[in-house]
Amino acid sequence: MYLVDYKIFNEFVNKNELGKNEIPVIRNLPAIIEYKRNGVIMAKIEVLSLNELKFLKNKTLNTSLKSTINKYWIRGNEWKTIDNQQVKELCY
Repeated sequence: MYLVDYKIFNEFVNKNELGKNEIPVIRNLPAIIEYKRNGVIMAKIEVLSLNELKFLKNKTLNTSLKSTINKYWIRGNEWKTIDNQQVKELCY
């Protein structure tokens, strides 16, 4: 899994149709929200700020986030061969 910023995370979730428009019920922080496909975790958010999560889902704030508290992870095609060497590649 790759640690990415929220813009890449949202693009990944949208392109792969992983997310729903509803915000899950979170009772305690920190929390982890997982997006799965066929039992495989494709993306996840480590939630420390509910306000940030609400902003990303609803786009209700007029300002863009300059720094994020939550951590956003996505799964990509993690290994690729370049010049006979295995390297990690972010691909979505």
